[in-house]
Amino acid sequence: MSESSAPHDLQLFVDGSYDPIKRIGGWGVVALRHNVEVASRSGSIGCTDSSAPELLALLEALRWLDENTPGEAATIWSDSTYAVTGCNRWRHIWRTNHWRKRAPNGRGRSRDVPNVDHWKALDTCLTRCDRIEIAWCKGHVGLPWNELADALARQAIQRATVATAVC
Repeated sequence: MSESSAPHDLQLFVDGSYDPIKRIGGWGVVALRHNVEVASRSGSIGCTDSSAPELLALLEALRWLDENTPGEAATIWSDSTYAVTGCNRWRHIWRTNHWRKRAPNGRGRSRDVPNVDHWKALDTCLTRCDRIEIAWCKGHVGLPWNELADALARQAIQRATVATAVC
């Protein structure tokens, strides 16, 4: 699906970024109505993996929707296949399994879903807001809104790094 074929007038592009040396993640969200930017936000988080900022970007997009356009249909675009597949397919399974991953054959040890607090929050929001579509877009190929979300996420890491250096 390309951004021009999105079924909703309201679209959000999200991205996360991660600096493994500093263990800081950044997230960015860009909201569009009729392909015109209406809002953007970004922030940072201390974390231990690259998935947390991607999930937090989705959560922040959902929070923006809840604050500004509750109940309106929207498409949220992410270049993270893990986040998109997790939202659209795996979270239902994980919820049923009490937020544990199990082997496909049901044998072997189960283990905790990484970033379970983010997944539980996403599940709550997406269950309540059934008019939100989570869609995948290819990242780093020149899609302007995806590139802007990525830039916001990277800038948030830079701001956090500067703030840490000052303290």
